[in-house]
Amino acid sequence: MRLHQLKVEYEPEQDRLLMLVATNEGMELRLTLTRRFVKLLWPLLVKGGDWPAERIVGARRVLARGGRVHSIPFEHERSTTALLERIRRPA
Repeated sequence: MRLHQLKVEYEPEQDRLLMLVATNEGMELRLTLTRRFVKLLWPLLVKGGDWPAERIVGARRVLARGGRVHSIPFEHERSTTALLERIRRPA
């Protein structure tokens, strides 16, 4: 089974996340995630090595909730930030 689509929407009236997971085999899962569950599920924030941990968006919030923040080194030097800089660079 391979992941085909992952979509997450916030439902403010219920204060919940709705996660839609679709596979390439046509299976579809819908998950409703409460705030309490999300806190347990995602106590870790990870970003590519070109971002120091103190500059990662959301890091302070994760740390304040007792989570961890990591900036992992690149294995193949494929940075989204560097790619966007190359695209925007005049020819």
